Amino acid sequence: MIENNPNTPEGWLYIGDDKVRYALGEPGSYNLLVIGLNPSTAIPDKPDPTIKRIRKIAERENMEGWIMINLYPVRTPKPYELPLTIDEAIAKKNIEVIKWIEQQYRIHSVYAACGSNIEKCGYLVDECQKIVDSIHTESWFTRGTTTYGHPKHPLYVPYEEKMEWFPVQDYLWNFE
Repeated sequence: MIENNPNTPEGWLYIGDDKVRYALGEPGSYNLLVIGLNPSTAIPDKPDPTIKRIRKIAERENMEGWIMINLYPVRTPKPYELPLTIDEAIAKKNIEVIKWIEQQYRIHSVYAACGSNIEKCGYLVDECQKIVDSIHTESWFTRGTTTYGHPKHPLYVPYEEKMEWFPVQDYLWNFE
């Protein structure tokens, strides 16, 4: 069963704890689903710089709400500290939460924002494909890509940068 963290303030979605964060957001009736690489330290009462930027982007895009999920939900402010091998139970629950979110909330657009660190652990590309297969929309966007075509992390894109359509399946097929 998927449940909001019991200490979550009203209006917030927070599924997770100190070790993993499956989802964080302020959902409304018209939502931007943001997909990062892994969660850092943000919680509802203490948003980090990434979450503060996401809030502004959602507002700029005229979304009534936003929800942040990640390719892998293990918390660390340093992506290079992610485990080299996947915890299958955590990964499975991540997909279950994402499917639950799609059933509970209206997702207007998906914002790919994982950055180039997707290459750091072999399982991240597979987890991205599982997320793509779980979300029933073709409205994928990003705000700029790296030299190698990875969707840029929100902190490394000027606030004024516009959303561009992102061919996520083509992006994933280009991994060898």
